[in-house]
Amino acid sequence: MTEPASRHERFATLPGGLAPLGYRNYALYIFGFFLSNMGRWIELTGTVWLAYELTGSPLMLGVLGIARAVPVIVLSPIASISAGSSRRRRPVRS
Repeated sequence: MTEPASRHERFATLPGGLAPLGYRNYALYIFGFFLSNMGRWIELTGTVWLAYELTGSPLMLGVLGIARAVPVIVLSPIASISAGSSRRRRPVRS
């Protein structure tokens, strides 16, 4: 029986700037990132399209954009204060 490959072993040799994609975990991370980001853009496009189709008003598109941004604007300072005041711990490494 063969030994399993190390977690950090390359499974493909790629040229130049694509070399990091030769590592399985990194390639899976990048694939998941792009898939998730693509889903976010599809959801945003669909929401804006639906709002315009239902109302026909460019003003409502602006209101929708503001409604999407308000939670980030309001919660970011709170999260920053919370993260800054918490005890710092060393990252867990496996």
